[in-house]
Amino acid sequence: MFFNGGYTGGGLYCNPFGCMNDGLLDLVFMHNSKKNNLRGVADILDKSKKGGVQIYDRDQTYVRGKHIKVRYGGVKNKQPHREKGWGMQALGLDGEQLQWKHQLIFECIPGNIEVVFDSQRYWKNFDLFK
Repeated sequence: MFFNGGYTGGGLYCNPFGCMNDGLLDLVFMHNSKKNNLRGVADILDKSKKGGVQIYDRDQTYVRGKHIKVRYGGVKNKQPHREKGWGMQALGLDGEQLQWKHQLIFECIPGNIEVVFDSQRYWKNFDLFK
């Protein structure tokens, strides 16, 4: 899972090391193949409700950087499928589930995010200010 800040959907404290304005990306990688599944993610989310105690879990690694390259090297003591290789890998990015095959490259570019939305429609539809 990649993060920029400390909190994610619903106020979960998934990344206690995260800081929105430090110019770094944060990657949480679950390297225990027995927990690298939906149950493992559910465990991380459950522990994050308790104030971020999942950072002490030895099955996870936290990495921070401006430029992060991730390569999938397979599963220890297993061979890839002859025709399909290792198949698609899952990645959680800001609550979105993405898939990738060989490698990912992420780069943090501070001050370069542009947000575009129809502000008149937004304020009208949600009646936030009357």
